Amino acid sequence: MRETGMRYRKVQSSEQDNEEEAKKQRAERIEKLNSKLHALFWVLCACGILYATDLPRVAFTDERVNRLSLNLAVVCFTANFGIVLYLTLYLPLIAKVTAPWEVYCPNMIPTATGLGFACVVLLMVAFWPVYGLITPLLIAILLMGFLFLAHFVPWPC
Repeated sequence: MRETGMRYRKVQSSEQDNEEEAKKQRAERIEKLNSKLHALFWVLCACGILYATDLPRVAFTDERVNRLSLNLAVVCFTANFGIVLYLTLYLPLIAKVTAPWEVYCPNMIPTATGLGFACVVLLMVAFWPVYGLITPLLIAILLMGFLFLAHFVPWPC
């Protein structure tokens, strides 16, 4: 027999499709687990900071804390949390809005960003007299822990 130089292509079989699907599912599970572990790391770091610095007690009782800045930070945080609840729960579940946020309410994300920035700055001003130069690090770790805490909330949508 003579060789014509033709190459044979491998024809996909259902077994190969199943193997590729299994590999894809395994990769997705590993990615999800990695994401959860990363979130758990930040949440545990934030909990460690809260415990080590005794931050709740300091916030409520220490006279060195700048009360005006702390109160304004709480207002900014509460407003920001309200925006998050509005965008993630009210719009999709109660109002049944299917349009993207940036189309339906375009000012919410810039407003939440500004409130979040103001909250962080005000928290640094409030706790600077107590913790000094490590205040930005403490606030950053607490912020990351709070943000990643959402990984463990069972969202209905």
